[in-house]
Amino acid sequence: MDLSTWDRIGASSGLLFFALFLTAFGWQLADFPDPGLVAVDEIVAFVEAHRTRLGAVGVFYALSGMSFLWFMGSLRSVLAGAEANQRLSSITFGSGIVVAGLLVAFSGLQLEIILADFTNLEEAGVIGRWVLFDASGGLLGITPFPRAVFLGAASLVIIRYGGLPRWLGWFGLAGAVVNLIGGVDYLAPSDVSLTGHSLADLVIFLIWVMLASGILVWSSPRLNRSPNR
Repeated sequence: MDLSTWDRIGASSGLLFFALFLTAFGWQLADFPDPGLVAVDEIVAFVEAHRTRLGAVGVFYALSGMSFLWFMGSLRSVLAGAEANQRLSSITFGSGIVVAGLLVAFSGLQLEIILADFTNLEEAGVIGRWVLFDASGGLLGITPFPRAVFLGAASLVIIRYGGLPRWLGWFGLAGAVVNLIGGVDYLAPSDVSLTGHSLADLVIFLIWVMLASGILVWSSPRLNRSPNR
């Protein structure tokens, strides 16, 4: 394979992340039993009934996190080529690693519940694993903060130095603000939403990654021939 082919493969990992994350998000179950309100045997029955689906969701989330990390390599390459001192592009890469790490950690806690051998677990062990599974949502819930840093830093590079279309930079800058507000929403009472919708920050982030990945796929040979390399 020549350089442009590898560039396109790396850039397309953002589209793969988009598809894997949406698949996992769409398959995710919402009617989880509350460990404080139901008996242990009901939790075990729920897990056994949905073990395959729970496992698939966890695996897809993990794969999406790794795909996003691979995409980060391609994105940083382009942004660093456009930015002389590479400060903002490094911040973009670092915050992207945090997003990917939280996503993989989230999937790990999600998978923990289906890997448990309930026949050899006492009641406290079952409840403990289910509480970890339930609490794993907090890892996903705080991702708007590093996503805001990621979008903000990447967008400032694009607006100031180029590398990608400037309209994508302005869109990403607005997305950074929405994600920052979305993070505050997560910490606020459940009946308060400053963004107007609980998924607004996530949707904007996914759309930005999809657009950036698509642009890189179609223009990677030109964008990766940088004078700073």
